[in-house]
Amino acid sequence: QSRSSPRRRRVMASPPTPGLPLPPNAIKAFLAPPLVPAMAPAPPARPPPPAAGSSDSATLIPLAAIKRLIAGETGENKMGADALHLIHKASELFVEKLAAASVEKSDGETIGYDAVAAAVDDEDQGEFAFLSDLVPPTTTFEAYLAQQQQLQQEQQQEAMNEEA
Repeated sequence: QSRSSPRRRRVMASPPTPGLPLPPNAIKAFLAPPLVPAMAPAPPARPPPPAAGSSDSATLIPLAAIKRLIAGETGENKMGADALHLIHKASELFVEKLAAASVEKSDGETIGYDAVAAAVDDEDQGEFAFLSDLVPPTTTFEAYLAQQQQLQQEQQQEAMNEEA
């Protein structure tokens, strides 16, 4: 235990001497375990997450995070409460939809980067194509070098065609 809250003990001055009458609880008090200071009550259990689409649902993304993102992007801290609420709800729906698409692409119980990248790169849906620059598919270093060499060759070829 920490030094700031020492343990309290029930202490008798000395053990009982034989032959003297003892109060009925004296031996219990002498042998009793030390008292522990009262502990803070446990925090209340978290309520279960709300069903998707419920109007009074607890938020998945903190409102302060949305405010910080908007302030960082626009430099403005002022925004109407209704506009902030709409952006907040849209952000949550977007994250839910991206997570659902990523679950479909994942091969296990967890969603990894590859699953998110596959959901973004899905040509059939094309729903998250605008994220392709932010979430590119993984590649090996050798494949990256080959791609860069091919780009350089194409640029050189274009430069030679322009000169001619």
